[in-house]
Amino acid sequence: MSKTQRLNDYAVRWDPNDRGGHVESFFLKANDPDGDRAVWIKFTIYSPIGGVPTVGEVWAILFDGDGEHVAAKETYPISEMRLGPGDVGLALSDCSLEPGHTTGVLRAPDSTELRWDLRYDSSVNPLYPLPMEWMYTAPFPKFKTLSPTADTRFHGFVEVGSTRFEVTDWPGMQGHNWGRAHAERYAWAHCNVFDDPGDASQEGAIFEGFSARIKLGPITTPFLTLVKLVHRGITYDFTDVTCWLRASSTLEHTSWDFVCVKGRQRLIGSLWTTPDRMVGLTYRNPNGDLTYCLNSKIAHCELRLLEDGATRINLRSHAKAALEVAVKETDHPVKMYV
Repeated sequence: MSKTQRLNDYAVRWDPNDRGGHVESFFLKANDPDGDRAVWIKFTIYSPIGGVPTVGEVWAILFDGDGEHVAAKETYPISEMRLGPGDVGLALSDCSLEPGHTTGVLRAPDSTELRWDLRYDSSVNPLYPLPMEWMYTAPFPKFKTLSPTADTRFHGFVEVGSTRFEVTDWPGMQGHNWGRAHAERYAWAHCNVFDDPGDASQEGAIFEGFSARIKLGPITTPFLTLVKLVHRGITYDFTDVTCWLRASSTLEHTSWDFVCVKGRQRLIGSLWTTPDRMVGLTYRNPNGDLTYCLNSKIAHCELRLLEDGATRINLRSHAKAALEVAVKETDHPVKMYV
C-alpha cells in the first residue's frame, strides 16, 4: 500500500457543503503495561442535519482501575478547526492530532486539567473491518470504521491534575470512523495486549470487532458482526457477508459475547467489565437523537479460535481491552461523565 493510500486513512471525510448530517471521529487509546490504567483521546466533527451549527469536539479520559476516572470534553465552533495538508491532521484550540503525534489540554467538569503529548508510529498495522473497499465510499453502510494503526506503542506523557504519567512503550492504537449517524445499538472492541508475556506467540496479536444493529428506514436489522484476529502474522477474517449471516452476538451494558463462523473455523469471543470500570459519554446524532456510549479501555477479553472443533488459539487479556457499548436507553448502570 502506498504512502498516499495510508494517509487517506487519516484524512477528514467531512464535506462542509453536505447538509445531510455527519459525525466523524479520530480516536486513540493506550494502555499502561504495568497497571489497570489507560488513556483515551478523541477528536470529533459533529454536523447536524442542515449543517448548523457544525462543531469540533475534543474528548479525553484517564481510566484508572485502582482510583478515579477523569473525563473531559470541550466543544469549539467549526470555524476554529484547522486542517493539515490534504485534510490530514486537525487542530482545535490547544489540541492537535496528526498521524504519529497528538498534544492537548482539556479541563474536566470539576476543573481537573488533563494534558498530554504522545507520539507513536502511525505507519504500521492498518486494519479494515469492512470486507469490501467500495463500502468505504458507498451509501451503505451509513457508518464506516477503520483502524489506520491497529497496533503501535506510545511515548510521551499524560498529566491529570498534579499527577504526571510517563508513557513509555504503552501499547495502543488509533481508529477513524465517520457516517450519517451512530449505529442504533453497537459494540466495538479492540485488544492488542494479551496475558502470558513469556509466550512469544502472543506478541503482535491484534483483535478488533464491531457488532451493530442498523436502522434501514422503518426496519432495524439484527446484529451484524464483523471481527478480525491477527496472530503470528496470520489474519483470521470474519467480515464477509456469509459470516454476517452465521454470526451470533449478545450485547449487554457491560459485556459483549459473540460467535463467528467461516468455513472450518469458529471464533468465540467474550469481552466484559463492571460498571465502575466504564465511563458514560453522551454522543449526539445529526438528527438530534442521543446515543449513550458506555466506554472502558480496561476491560477483559477472552478469545478462542477453533478449527474442525479443536482449539488452535486461546488468548486472554486482563484489563487491557477496549470495550464500547452504545445504547439508547438511559436506565443503564454506568455513571455518565460528559
